[in-house]
Amino acid sequence: MRIRTIKPEFFHHEGLFEAELETKLPVRIAFAGLWCIADREGRFKWEPRRIGVQVLPYDGVDFSRVLDALTTRGFVVKYRVDDEWFGCIPSFSKHQVINNKERASILPDCPENGAITEQIDASLTRDSRDDNACHKEGKGKEQGKEGDSSAQPNPDPEADSLRSRINKWFRRREGTEWQASELKALKLVVKLKTPESDLQLLDARYETKNKYRRKDILTLLNNWNTEIDRCKSGDDNAEEDSKSKPNNLSLKIEDYI
Repeated sequence: MRIRTIKPEFFHHEGLFEAELETKLPVRIAFAGLWCIADREGRFKWEPRRIGVQVLPYDGVDFSRVLDALTTRGFVVKYRVDDEWFGCIPSFSKHQVINNKERASILPDCPENGAITEQIDASLTRDSRDDNACHKEGKGKEQGKEGDSSAQPNPDPEADSLRSRINKWFRRREGTEWQASELKALKLVVKLKTPESDLQLLDARYETKNKYRRKDILTLLNNWNTEIDRCKSGDDNAEEDSKSKPNNLSLKIEDYI
């Protein structure tokens, strides 16, 4: 296992917390432990039993269910090269500073096209929940739960198109479930009816990996109009100015629920 960094924001991650509530599995500590298993590129061999012994040696948890829970929510990607299965953590390089002395990865990358990925049945990672379980009143299984794939249909074709476009910007695989907070923010952005010309500006910014681009999808959605303004002005250093001005899209999700 390797030494890795953990940021304070990790402990406030809503998506991981919701995954624990839904699955009743130690998802958060397991995910952090998986960073120590992964190589410098965020890749690892898909060996649930071996990983479980290293990460959760005293819990007696079926680690394959933990990995499946992380996979169905987009925290991990499972892929096959030849006859072997591997996993990778898409966000790994964004949050880890790797020691230059660490050995280079010897595991195959998960290519954009050509690799065989496995679709995990989300229902297999969820235990049944009693009436006193911690969830929003009036939203049972029939109506769908946050984090459940059945609860995350695309709101409309326009949202579907924008979501697919944003997936490409952040190299997120199609079919990866978005977190509930991301879907809510997307819904608000769709209402803005962003012109195609503005979307093309964002295409150029993110496809060329502009160093001032937002680092994650939710941050981009929460600062949508500000990001477009920065594309138009070309003033990427005006961060302080943008903080002093009211954001045209200040998303307070609770106001729209």
